[in-house]
Amino acid sequence: MKKILVPVDFSACSDNALNNAILIAERMHMELLLLHTYLVPVAMVEHAPGYLTQEIELSEKSAHDQFDHLLKRFPRLERVKHKAIIEAGPLLDAVRTIQKNEGFALVVMGTHGATGLNRVLLGSNAYNVMKNVACPEVALPEKADLKRLKRIALAGDYKSALYPSCLQPVIALASAFFADIAVIHIDQS
Repeated sequence: MKKILVPVDFSACSDNALNNAILIAERMHMELLLLHTYLVPVAMVEHAPGYLTQEIELSEKSAHDQFDHLLKRFPRLERVKHKAIIEAGPLLDAVRTIQKNEGFALVVMGTHGATGLNRVLLGSNAYNVMKNVACPEVALPEKADLKRLKRIALAGDYKSALYPSCLQPVIALASAFFADIAVIHIDQS
């Protein structure tokens, strides 16, 4: 069964991305991998090892509690196969590890928007995943609703040829939602 990776941070934007990912999973008969990452605090105190262990345990317990609450708030999750994954460390590292170990065909994530010229339209996490993970990504603003999807923008610099296997998830998504695909070339030279 093909999989969709859905990074979640329990924000409203992330909730909306999850809601849309459930819709995609239902229409395309895919499994959801729900990923939450948390950063391990850096301690520069005399008793750092004990402090760090306690902070890691608290962070992990909080993540499990938030996942339990999330599953209650999204009863539609019961209609699709899904798996919750909690990882310590940066999001991009966890995404790469999951891609290597589990594999997934698509990433669906929310974006808040961020500062900086390279990230005018996307949040930094969404931007990092798009730039560094070889997989189609659906980046959704907080109020996006895929039920109204009419057109998909396939944007890239196209410095190398796209393999048909890379296009299949995008074509399948467009087909499932009866949407058109617009190919956009981005040239930053």
